[in-house]
Amino acid sequence: MIIRYSLIASLIALSSCSNWVDTPTPPVISNPPVATWTVGGELPPTSVATGSTPKYTLSFADTNTGTVIVRHITGVRTHVYFVNSDSKTARVIVTFPGGAQGNLRWSQVVMPDGNMDGPFGQDTNYTLTQTGRYELIFHENMMTGDPWTGDAQIAITLGK
Repeated sequence: MIIRYSLIASLIALSSCSNWVDTPTPPVISNPPVATWTVGGELPPTSVATGSTPKYTLSFADTNTGTVIVRHITGVRTHVYFVNSDSKTARVIVTFPGGAQGNLRWSQVVMPDGNMDGPFGQDTNYTLTQTGRYELIFHENMMTGDPWTGDAQIAITLGK
């Protein structure tokens, strides 16, 4: 009987030790930088976002074409945002520096009302049916290529 009480007391003492409880460390969440500029008569400066979710915002002020250099990371969606005031079409072209080959395509559009469309390719004409903020999502095309990380230029030309 004494052994049983000693065993129970030992188990109670051990269960109160913090070494027995594995408390996970909460993840550190940080907002990635957002490259924002007004596109004038010349190309915007090269901008490469860092972090786990690259996000870029283009503003069309004096021209109908916006261009951004993005750093795409394998398995992570690259987002480009713009606001459509009165354009009816958008041409989206993905190219790679120095004529390099890359596996990145325009995979999805999220329209101002939340509806989505896609997938698309590396050179796509798209009809804009709404005004407001559009989100373009770029990702590797896993049907035609391997996972890919690298730099790409995304050009968006708005038309009436």
